Amino acid sequence: MAKTCATCCWWDKGGARIASADTNPQMRSDVGVCCADPPKLIPITQFRSEGVFPVTHASRFCGAWEPDTGDGGGGGERQGGGTVISFDRSAA
Repeated sequence: MAKTCATCCWWDKGGARIASADTNPQMRSDVGVCCADPPKLIPITQFRSEGVFPVTHASRFCGAWEPDTGDGGGGGERQGGGTVISFDRSAA
């Protein structure tokens, strides 16, 4: 298995770049967002910032790569110990 964004549990294919879950309907199918780290705050105006996830291509690789187990957790959420409530990232 190639260690690329496409096979990583942290990658959200076609996912929302902005942490408020606003999606871009024109996003290409080989582009998504990396959710390995929290979104970075980007200043929009003097008094307003938005949290933004980095946009990556499916063929890229980084040191945070972990295999996508396909457990339905979505975008890297882990389940275990009964303390994590799984949710669909697109609804976040």
